[in-house]
Amino acid sequence: MITLEDLSATYSLPRPCALTIGSFDGVHLGHQRILQKLREKVGPMGTVCVLTFSNHPSQVLFGEKPAPLIFSKNLKLEALAECGVDVTLCIPFTQKLASKSYAVFLEELMTSCPFDFLVVGDGACLGKKREGTPKKVTQLGKEMGFITQYIPKAEKDDFVISSGKIRELILSGNLTKASTLLGHPLMIEGEVQSQHLIIDPNICLPPDGEYTILVNNKKETIQIQDRRIVMQFPIANGKMHLAFC
Repeated sequence: MITLEDLSATYSLPRPCALTIGSFDGVHLGHQRILQKLREKVGPMGTVCVLTFSNHPSQVLFGEKPAPLIFSKNLKLEALAECGVDVTLCIPFTQKLASKSYAVFLEELMTSCPFDFLVVGDGACLGKKREGTPKKVTQLGKEMGFITQYIPKAEKDDFVISSGKIRELILSGNLTKASTLLGHPLMIEGEVQSQHLIIDPNICLPPDGEYTILVNNKKETIQIQDRRIVMQFPIANGKMHLAFC
């Protein structure tokens, strides 16, 4: 997967190109359905492109109370690559971006990364004050030359799958159900320093307690206390990924 970080640059990608836009926090089953639809649109020789953000939009839109992240930026990019995404345009969500109209935003995106299909989740609204409703974006697509499709929200075990619901499950300690909706184990990454795993302060963690994790295909134990993660097994300092069992 190619990762790009400059919306002002111009990229020449194999056509047809199918694009989706969103935070993709956790890259859950609903996200995976959208990515599968993108591949269906363009086939094996076309380009599946994701525009996502290096920070969560809530950090700009809601200031002091941003949504806790299920995935770090690195884990999100790894998961997108595993889902078969060809190109990810990962840009910061800023106040300047939030203030752009949906039409200006999509026109700039078309100039930077020409696309033929736009596929997003049902009810998604784009641009300043969410003015880019499905009806308006579909009409703009006809004028600009791209086809728009809105995908119904995925459901699993009577749950409508969303990053918000998964955060609730993690915070309540229901990691089994969270993993079911994610379609993969809950993972975190950080740097080990003296038996402590140092992570992004905005990562969503389960309640304090002892948890079984998988590290290098081996089950181990960690202790979470006041957002401090203590490794209950010998491990050298350095970067690491772990998955909750």
